[in-house]
Amino acid sequence: MEDPVLSKLQVFEPASALSHNFRSHFPTLMPLMEVVPRIIAPADYAKKQIIDNQWRTLPNARARHPQRLNEISEPDKFWAQLLKTEDFSELAHFALSTLSLPHANADCERVFSKVNLIKTDLRNRLTVETVNGTLLAAESAKV
Repeated sequence: MEDPVLSKLQVFEPASALSHNFRSHFPTLMPLMEVVPRIIAPADYAKKQIIDNQWRTLPNARARHPQRLNEISEPDKFWAQLLKTEDFSELAHFALSTLSLPHANADCERVFSKVNLIKTDLRNRLTVETVNGTLLAAESAKV
C-alpha cells in the first residue's frame, strides 16, 4: 500500500493502540497528522501536541479506565469508548475522523449519479433540500 494514510491505519487497531511493544514502531502520530491536513491543520501545533501526548499515554489507560478497553476489538467501538473520557477525547476524535475518511471516490460518484437521476431536465428547479430529502428517502427505503 502506497497510500500515506492507509499504510498507517494499523495504529488505530485496539490491540496496537494499547500495546507497549507497538510503540517501538509508532512512538508518535505526527507523521499521520501531517498527511491529513483537513482533520488537523498543519499549523495547529498545540492540538497536535495534545493528541500526541494522549497517544503516548494510551497504553497505560487500562489501569485508569476500567471499561475493559483491552476486550474491545472493533476500532470504531474502541475509539467511541475513549471519546467519552476526558483523558483521550482529542485522540479519539482524531482517530474516528481519520478512520471515517473515504479512501476512494466511488461513494461520491454514486451519489452524483443518483443526483443526476433525480434532477433531470424536467425537474431542474428542485432545491438542494428537496434533492437531499429524496436521496435520504431512497436510502432509507433500501432493505
